[in-house]
Amino acid sequence: MTSGSLPVRKAAQGQPTLPFSKQFSPEQISLEDFLEICHSQGGDKNRLEAAVRSRFWPGGPLKQHETMAYNAVLSARHYGIIDDSYKLTAFGEQLRKAKNEVERYRFLAIHLLTKLHAAEMVAKIETIRRSEAKVPDKIALAKRLKDNGLYSNPDGTDINQIAGWLRKAGVYKGTSGYALNDALFAELAGVAPAVVTAAGALDAVGQAILQELAQCPGFTSDSSVMQRRLAGRPELQINAAQFKKMHLDPLEKAGFITQRRATAGRGGRPTQFEGTVLFRQEVVQRIIEQARDAGTVIDEPALQVPLPELVQRMRSEDKAIKGKALEQFALRLLLRLGLRDIKWRARPANAEEIDGMAVGFAPVHSRWQVQCKNTALLDVEDAAKEVGIAVRQRSTTILLVTTGEFTAAAQNYVDDILRRSPYTIIRFNGDDVRAIAEEPGSIWDLLRREALRADELRKQ
Repeated sequence: MTSGSLPVRKAAQGQPTLPFSKQFSPEQISLEDFLEICHSQGGDKNRLEAAVRSRFWPGGPLKQHETMAYNAVLSARHYGIIDDSYKLTAFGEQLRKAKNEVERYRFLAIHLLTKLHAAEMVAKIETIRRSEAKVPDKIALAKRLKDNGLYSNPDGTDINQIAGWLRKAGVYKGTSGYALNDALFAELAGVAPAVVTAAGALDAVGQAILQELAQCPGFTSDSSVMQRRLAGRPELQINAAQFKKMHLDPLEKAGFITQRRATAGRGGRPTQFEGTVLFRQEVVQRIIEQARDAGTVIDEPALQVPLPELVQRMRSEDKAIKGKALEQFALRLLLRLGLRDIKWRARPANAEEIDGMAVGFAPVHSRWQVQCKNTALLDVEDAAKEVGIAVRQRSTTILLVTTGEFTAAAQNYVDDILRRSPYTIIRFNGDDVRAIAEEPGSIWDLLRREALRADELRKQ
């Protein structure tokens, strides 16, 4: 396995996913020692794994212990402790330099709760614990969480190991079980358990509605518009006939939206709804933080700018306005596709293009290579560069977007790559960009068009 990318996990159908955690728990490793090994041996995968095996699993069956060391290092990558070059990240250094064990466990718990979906895990387990006689065994618990929107390893390992770290920080009381320290959870997660529990009770459709609502002007929408925005997403099971009862009412009960009942009339009218203060605190701010992590600074007003207006700004004579509009449009496009872990590559200030990576889980895992150009033409050199990067980054899907047109040479090159390689390459030109801006749901029709085009080329 190369150091360029994390290995593929099983498909999560668009769900949030807990980090891989095999052989990475306080019962199996000393976090302080592990971090020092990463500090001294980092940068070389084989040397690092050998040092981890020697420290934590000396002697015994060599192959088995090599696998355990490999898993521990892989888990550290999923936790964001080491990077793709097997060196400590900034977060890893923060853990290593903690003044004592208490502070180190606290830093790790904050990271797990706020960055790696452990807060959602805690909330879902708390719902089960309060409503049932006991929490099921780890395998049954993993299935229950998956069925309720949170994916992890089916054997329950991820849940067990993460819970172990949270116990070390005091989030869970005692040395076993799931008795929650509500006050400490609220302090470290930055939100009360009841709020996370309410969010954790939402299904995939509810989560998608909230994400789309965060991109609507005034954080308002109606049932008809929202169904059009969600139409075509393969991972969502939408009940159109009972959209209000099945999808909007649970959001209102959880405190994320308020509904304004439509005036009674023949045939009925769309139900209008808007985000609450809780929605702005817990949904909008999370999207803003995701954008900041990706490298895009965006605030509430910018998130609500209608897409047609962003497209108009991309035609501005002011390069700063054009560059910012391109960043925001690209971010909104990837969010609409349901992608996560969005990261932009460094680029010159106000450049006419933006390049990045993202990860998808619907309907299967995919690594996306993205290029958005705000220029009249996207030429063969631009397409070839992205294909080359995709080879190095082990991407599976390449998205090429231009506000202008693809040159004939670029189109021929993309068609040839589609015929001869396993890469999925999606092309959106200026007309497509404008169509997505005017009707966000049209993106799914465009994706189907690209899928049919690839199928025809490969049949040839």
